[in-house]
Amino acid sequence: MNVKRANRDLTVVLPAYRERRRRQGRAIWSDHTWRAAPEGGFELLLRNFPLPPNARPRRTHLKIEGRDCLYDSAGPGMFHYYRNVWLGDAIEIRTPGAANWGALPRLYSPGTGSWRYCCIHPELVDSRTNITTLLRVLELFIINADPRVR
Repeated sequence: MNVKRANRDLTVVLPAYRERRRRQGRAIWSDHTWRAAPEGGFELLLRNFPLPPNARPRRTHLKIEGRDCLYDSAGPGMFHYYRNVWLGDAIEIRTPGAANWGALPRLYSPGTGSWRYCCIHPELVDSRTNITTLLRVLELFIINADPRVR
């Protein structure tokens, strides 16, 4: 794991929160913390992460797994990235103009605890990427998801 880049991601979270609050009068998320993962790497917990307008509930907790190989080289100019994202709630979405809500596709409950695995896998990244890229990928997935697709 490239510890310097991983630490930079942890420091990106709080300033991004403060900047969003300053600009829009509301926070991206209300709190964050991290802990070492038993299998190596770490888990980052973002509490009260806002979801796009087509989703409910309006906010959920996120758990993001930083693997042992996070930001290690994966070839010239490319690096390994975050892989597993867990959401704290069952998310429902609605397509524009639709009256009914449906389950967010690719969201799985493993049967243990309340976390739900979100099956999205960002590709390898370059040297300019940080954790905000993953958060944007998640947001775009939810915005563009179709509840009729499984």
